[in-house]
Amino acid sequence: MQGICDAKGRFQDVFTGTPGKIHDARVLRLSLVHEDLPTICEINKYHLLGDAAYPIREHLLTPYKHYGTMTPAKLAYNHRHAVTRVKIENAFGLLKQRFRQLRYVEFTTVDKITQFIVACCVLHNICLEAGDCTVDDLLTDAEREERTEDLDVHNRGNQAELQASQPSQTAREGALRRLGELKRDNLAQLF
Repeated sequence: MQGICDAKGRFQDVFTGTPGKIHDARVLRLSLVHEDLPTICEINKYHLLGDAAYPIREHLLTPYKHYGTMTPAKLAYNHRHAVTRVKIENAFGLLKQRFRQLRYVEFTTVDKITQFIVACCVLHNICLEAGDCTVDDLLTDAEREERTEDLDVHNRGNQAELQASQPSQTAREGALRRLGELKRDNLAQLF
């Protein structure tokens, strides 16, 4: 499952079309949102944040790869990236707390499982709109900090996996990556 949420933890997009264990970058390529990112994000106005398992793009920013030495600006960018991206981790956590059956889905067909997951995401959004508890209500400051630290470690771990799973880059892929890196570098200079 791939999800996109807003700052309040409401799911804006959910993709459940890939049963089994598939790398995040491949799930993104299979999802409908992949080709629509420039339209969804409006050129140079918005962007999504993804972990290191995703390919960097102008509209999908990932953390810098950590090879032991990083500039203070890159470290600050990665920290702010993790602090912001933790919203989706928290949204998934709250979704699983609200709908515990998601941990043990007992349906036998992919269609029913997909419908159940999407229904839970819709109900999750309705609960948030109705003022039901939010992720921030459930987490202590220490838990929030721990999740951010976990994301930093998770991002470093995903870098090797991503490099191993990516096919050879075409010229177009290289250009898209460079646009994402340029935008990320410009943002890092603001910190």
